[in-house]
Amino acid sequence: IPDWVCCGSTPAHSSSGSLAVALPVLRSVVFLKRNGDKLEGQFISPVDFTPGRMAFSPNGRELVVAGAFGGELAVLGADDGALKTRLTLPEHNLSGLVFSPDGQRLLLSRQHLSQLARTSFDDLHWGSLMRNEIATIDLGDPFGATGKAPPRFQRLAVGDVDAGAGDPAAIAVDGEFRIFVALAGVNEIAVLDPAAASERERRIAVGHRPRELLLDEARHRLFVAN
Repeated sequence: IPDWVCCGSTPAHSSSGSLAVALPVLRSVVFLKRNGDKLEGQFISPVDFTPGRMAFSPNGRELVVAGAFGGELAVLGADDGALKTRLTLPEHNLSGLVFSPDGQRLLLSRQHLSQLARTSFDDLHWGSLMRNEIATIDLGDPFGATGKAPPRFQRLAVGDVDAGAGDPAAIAVDGEFRIFVALAGVNEIAVLDPAAASERERRIAVGHRPRELLLDEARHRLFVAN
């Protein structure tokens, strides 16, 4: 790996063997390609925000880049790094970014800070100040075209009163569309089943501050890193 990539964040891998690394200090994304046992730099794409979490589309043709601090989302072409779409969402902490197994939806974990609530006990306790959510974007709408029309979102709340879900981080999705969310702030994994008639959310304690998730190829075993 070239020395100048050492300041980058967690890389994103494509099915074709390409690799992308966010360079937060340079507000750029570097694209690399495998050549034997080495990685060679292809090109660097600047963005107008500090890049954070990233994910390649299932076909490997596009790279989705989320802002490290705000609600920015950009779609870059994987073959040339050109900007295809740029969105700004009214949320922050976009710490999880993954495509559904069928490639039709993009899922992201996020937090929404209310501009009307106060930092009082009641607003904190009842979840009025900060909402933790999983949002899914339907990729069949204008998301990949001009970016001018707002994409269609489906919102799935994480946590409840007396069951906080602070700092939602990485996401993984199995073949039955159960969603696993690393809750870094409460040392647990949330298991969400949108299709369930009851018990749509359950928790698994995993130790201090889980940040990364990975399902095995069969999507039967989940690996967790803190």
